Amino acid sequence: MTGRGENLNNDREDRDPRKRHEKPRDRANDPVEGHAKSDFNDGHDQDDHDQIDSYRLMEAVDAALRASEEIAQYTGNPRPYPADLMGTALQPDMLAPFTLHEIEEASKFLLRMGEVSPSGRGRKSAI
Repeated sequence: MTGRGENLNNDREDRDPRKRHEKPRDRANDPVEGHAKSDFNDGHDQDDHDQIDSYRLMEAVDAALRASEEIAQYTGNPRPYPADLMGTALQPDMLAPFTLHEIEEASKFLLRMGEVSPSGRGRKSAI
């Protein structure tokens, strides 16, 4: 015998408008689940080795922001582009566990969020 609570929950699920009209997703072309390779090309082929796990990227973003803030406090200048710190005498130890590619992607994210200054590559660095 089913309890009264079970019937109420089943009725709520049946009335949920999100479930009523849900169609199966085409994962290859779904912008949430993925993309078709022919539909996305930003000028270069992106191999699987270029993909960064989202958790790893967030760790890199956290380290990059902390490093940028540390250097800004040290120099008295605005927060620098974290990837520009890689391989320099000012590179904080917190960036060492990450590859240049990971910190570059984290830096792009932070730049889009307005948290760091644009890259100084190609011009004399203010650091």
